Amino acid sequence: TVERLKHHANNHQKSLDLEVIVINSTFELIMQGLKEEYDQEIAKFLNQIIKDTKKVISVAQLSMVDASQQVEYKTSKT
Repeated sequence: TVERLKHHANNHQKSLDLEVIVINSTFELIMQGLKEEYDQEIAKFLNQIIKDTKKVISVAQLSMVDASQQVEYKTSKT
């Protein structure tokens, strides 16, 4: 997936500065069907990243969309 993203960026003359982060213990939550707990852990992690950095953040898993939208809604300045 990262290689495909890099290839796409290269084809569009864009440069990337990527950092891949795996959020510990969340895979087990989603596999157990604990979506609400999963979303809470993802949102907590994203909120911490936003607080600590000014980087653009993107989530790579479709299962993370709900949590990321919650964080976006709460942190959006528009």
